[in-house]
Amino acid sequence: MNAARNIEFQITRQLVKRREAHRNSQSVDRVIKVLAAIAGALILAVCVPELLLPIFFASAVVTLGL
Repeated sequence: MNAARNIEFQITRQLVKRREAHRNSQSVDRVIKVLAAIAGALILAVCVPELLLPIFFASAVVTLGL
């Protein structure tokens, strides 16, 4: 019985670690997307300065999925 509990504990711990790693990966991907959107908006804003804020807000909304 004790061995079964140890195995169950190890499996549960591994699953929790995988879930945390996946969650961290998603947040890193989101940061990269936001930074890419900001960089794209700034590059486009050099060409059309009047559109800087609308482009920035639109890209933030699209990236964050709000």
